[in-house]
Amino acid sequence: MKRILVISHKCTPPIYEGNQRCIYGYCDLLRSNGVDVHFLYVQGRERISATDLHAAKTYWGNSFHLFNRRFLLDAIPIGIAIIMSRFIGTYRVDDRY
Repeated sequence: MKRILVISHKCTPPIYEGNQRCIYGYCDLLRSNGVDVHFLYVQGRERISATDLHAAKTYWGNSFHLFNRRFLLDAIPIGIAIIMSRFIGTYRVDDRY
């Protein structure tokens, strides 16, 4: 049996938007052809409700995977600001003038 990992920042189901409908349709088509489909939801700053997350986990079962990217999104700009302040002495351009 073939296995596929679908990675998206839009969680399905529930379906609220056209891109979610497209992802859901492709995954359903693959499943109907005997492919073992796994879904990796990449959660960033845009969070979904606990109800929607529960619906997705219920639909996908053990094939649902969640990656929380929020920490990386927040840590990278802070890290850059710290490095720039250490080496340059400031982290904002306006502070130099």
